[in-house]
Amino acid sequence: SKFLSLSEEQAFEDGLSEISLLVTDINENAIQFYKKSGFGVIAQEPLIRCGADTEATQWLLMLKALSPGSR
Repeated sequence: SKFLSLSEEQAFEDGLSEISLLVTDINENAIQFYKKSGFGVIAQEPLIRCGADTEATQWLLMLKALSPGSR
């Protein structure tokens, strides 16, 4: 997506070598999109609902290394 590309460009220009995001385990479309965009799951943590109405059980931390050709 254009937003993701712009975010990656800005992070790279700011001198960052990686970019990360959180997604819930039930958001399969987002997980697949981010994997196709070069992100990988590096950690999982239980989702504490705090009254939220969701079937999600885990937060997934996804990471992508940035380089001039990765965007």
